[in-house]
Amino acid sequence: MDPIGRTGAAAVATVCLAVTLVGCGAVRDEPDRAPPPAVGRPGGGVRSVSPAQQAALSQAQHRSTAACMAAQGFRYRVPPALPAAAGPDNPYGLLGEESARVSGYGLSGHRDRGGPPQDQSASVPPPQRAQWQRALFGTRAHRVVVPLPGGGEVFFNTDGCVQRARTEVYGERWDRLQYTFQGLSHQVVAAVERAGPVRAAHREWASCMERSGLPAATPKRSRALVVSKLEQVAAGRLSPREAVRFELRTATEDARCQRQSALAPAVAAAAREEERRVLRTRAGEFRLLRDLRAAALGRVED
Repeated sequence: MDPIGRTGAAAVATVCLAVTLVGCGAVRDEPDRAPPPAVGRPGGGVRSVSPAQQAALSQAQHRSTAACMAAQGFRYRVPPALPAAAGPDNPYGLLGEESARVSGYGLSGHRDRGGPPQDQSASVPPPQRAQWQRALFGTRAHRVVVPLPGGGEVFFNTDGCVQRARTEVYGERWDRLQYTFQGLSHQVVAAVERAGPVRAAHREWASCMERSGLPAATPKRSRALVVSKLEQVAAGRLSPREAVRFELRTATEDARCQRQSALAPAVAAAAREEERRVLRTRAGEFRLLRDLRAAALGRVED
């Protein structure tokens, strides 16, 4: 599920109630159909965890960060645990017809996650603020730069409490590996969406959506239509009930047009080919990444 943004999140609690008021009867059921080919994340979702697991990992990192800061004479407040939120099943915008009828895109069902995290440095006395930030985020003298496949780079400072906490929770090699895999995944997704059969299916899908009065170039863009409605709810220009109805209708038409355009089979075939081409030389790194993920989950679930 795509993020709904700060403005959309402000109206979510009310929209959740509207889901109950509208109900699944807002969309007419259709006869059962064969499910489309399963298409997940590149590499089998090697970095993926469940919402509850992600919440546990996040809290473990915060606790480790707080202990590290305390050892240096600084205070770091562990924020309250956020409600678990599920991520999208795949990066291509593919959607099953049954889930579309019942839950739309799942955007209206997000819980209000409280906005961006508060900047704790504001509560630190100004004379100590620079030291506090160095202790938390580290220094350039201990910077690690990770070049990304396809160009670009990311960096982190290994002497900061944030990075030390990540190392404690995930293991020393996790960040280097997961950033590399993230870059490879983006390459796979971009290549799949450029593939001729996928582009042809997108064109047919877009024509189908336009005939339904919902113009969008790709399934990812159809979600943006719903996000716009949620922002109108937050601004008081649209009722939550209307936003929910619009989401259910848009997602249902989206899924129907995906079936008619045979989008999922086209994506599945292109994804198999691109993953073999891009990821085949990284099997050992992927196994290590899976092992590190399993070890991290073992630590927080014990």
